[in-house]
Amino acid sequence: MSRKAKKPITAKDIKGIKYLRAFFELLQPLADILVHGNRRFFMDEYVALLLLHFFNPVLGSLRALQQATGLENVQEAIGVKRTSLGAMSESAGYVFDPELMVPIIEKVSSQLKPIEANKHLKNLPGIPIAADGSFLRCLPKMVWAVFRTQSDNRGVRLHLQFDIVRGSPVSADITEALGSEAKILKKNLKSGMLYIIDRGFIDYKLFEAIHNKQL
Repeated sequence: MSRKAKKPITAKDIKGIKYLRAFFELLQPLADILVHGNRRFFMDEYVALLLLHFFNPVLGSLRALQQATGLENVQEAIGVKRTSLGAMSESAGYVFDPELMVPIIEKVSSQLKPIEANKHLKNLPGIPIAADGSFLRCLPKMVWAVFRTQSDNRGVRLHLQFDIVRGSPVSADITEALGSEAKILKKNLKSGMLYIIDRGFIDYKLFEAIHNKQL
């Protein structure tokens, strides 16, 4: 049996547009970064569409986001014009530098208040930071992500540090799938932190670096 064609996305399907207004000022520095040449698609519009995705499960693919750029209510809220799938694909792949988001994320994180006080988190020798690495499977066409010879396995590793008190990420790095968790954590160490790690981080040079960072 053939699959039923998906219904086109309509303006009534889109929720949460009003919540995007809180981000517009933060995203303003990204407004002058074009995809390339004569295309009028900006990084702030792209990030706003990604944020809109979190309020709308219906926008679960790049194609769905591209369809949303043709909706009047989305165009009015974000300022985006109907954008081709090719332009959006280029943006997601390599045109927009994700490093440009770092200062924006840091600014948002600095405004977060600690979650409800937990007596178990009081009187600790530092801010409790959970650190771990997670394997993320990649698409078959991403040849660069192959991590075993004679295999079609493709993936990368997300190295995340999470502030337990504020309930927010502190840092994140993407490496090859077999990237060293201890090496990445050592690169991102900060003083005043109490690192919570598992046995995957057993490395005496890392432990020494953590100790020295607190001196």
